[in-house]
Amino acid sequence: MRKTMFAAAVLAAISVGQASAADALGTTAPYGPYGPTGMSQGGFGGFYAGGNVGYGRGEYSDRTGDTEIGGFMGGAQAGFNADLGGLVVGVEGDYQLSDVKFDETRPVGDNYNAGLNHYGTVRGRAGIDIGGIMPYATGGVAFGDIGYQYENAAGQTVSESEYGWGIAAGAGIEAMTAGNLSLKAEYLYVGFGEYDLGGDTVDANAHTTRVGVNFHF
Repeated sequence: MRKTMFAAAVLAAISVGQASAADALGTTAPYGPYGPTGMSQGGFGGFYAGGNVGYGRGEYSDRTGDTEIGGFMGGAQAGFNADLGGLVVGVEGDYQLSDVKFDETRPVGDNYNAGLNHYGTVRGRAGIDIGGIMPYATGGVAFGDIGYQYENAAGQTVSESEYGWGIAAGAGIEAMTAGNLSLKAEYLYVGFGEYDLGGDTVDANAHTTRVGVNFHF
C-alpha cells in the first residue's frame, strides 16, 4: 500500500514538472491566438476592409456668405497596415455618401440645399498597438462632390456640382475583437479649398465623427 502511494506521488510530481517545463519553454498555447476572454491579441497588420457611419458639421461658403451645414454620412473603407513591433503604420482610403448640407425652404415654396454630396479621402495612419487597442493619428488628401440644388414652387429644378480637392486630418482609436474584427471610433476634419461653381467661388469644410468596423484578412 505504501509503495502504491509513493508511486502515485512520484507520477504526480513528474506530471507537474513536465507541465511547468513546457510552460517555461513556451510550448503550450492553451488559448491559441486569443486570450481567455476571446479578445484578439493585436492583429492589426495586413489588409482590412469595412464600413462606417457618422455625423458632420461645418460650413459652406459662396457669394452670399457662410452657411452652417450638418448631417449624417456613411460609407466604406479599406487599407493596409504594417506592424513594426508595436508601431503600426499604414494607408487607408474611404468613400462616403453624405447629407452634410443645409436645406432651406422659403416662404414662397422654393427649396434650396447645398453642401457635401459625397466625398472620399486617402490618408496615412500611424498608431501604437497596446495589447489589441490602437490609438492613431491620420492625415492626407480629400476629394469630393460639392454643390447645390434649387427647386422652385412649380417643381422646376436647377442643380450644379463640382469635384473639389482638399485635406483630411484627424485621430481615432481601434480595438481588436474576436474573429479578426476590429471596432473603431474616429474624428476627421475634411476641408475643400476654393473652386469655381457656376461662376461663383465656393468652399466647404466639415468636422466629422464616425464609428466603424473592419475585417482583417
